[in-house]
Amino acid sequence: MDMEFDPGACTGCAACQVACLDQRDVRPMEGEIPLLRIEPVEQDGQLTFRRLGCTHCGACMAVCPTGCLRRDAYGLVQAEAELCVGCGACVSACPLGVVTLDIETNTVKKCDGCIGRRLEGFPPACCHTCPTGALSWKERSE
Repeated sequence: MDMEFDPGACTGCAACQVACLDQRDVRPMEGEIPLLRIEPVEQDGQLTFRRLGCTHCGACMAVCPTGCLRRDAYGLVQAEAELCVGCGACVSACPLGVVTLDIETNTVKKCDGCIGRRLEGFPPACCHTCPTGALSWKERSE
């Protein structure tokens, strides 16, 4: 994965979080959990921010009984919703709490690195929207 986060450049504006909510049609007011969150952290008397989003670690893949979670050519974990049975094992396995079940379809919902945008030559919405460059995306050269 070639997404990088620079906490020193993050101002906590949450533009990335809003872009993700919009891009993936996540509705927190209806009980859905955001796929990306920016949280404040106090460290040595200084306020900094951390990004809580899918790191594509594969913990969800390891427990999926149907194999609906697989790595793409970029190494990102992608979900094939049509194979998902909604058991929630992936949700429980996610160490960051950013894999969820879609409330309408009861199928896995997680960061896909904005695959549709990337196929069109654009960076993920969170990276594109970040005003300070704290989030950046670098295409891999194969």
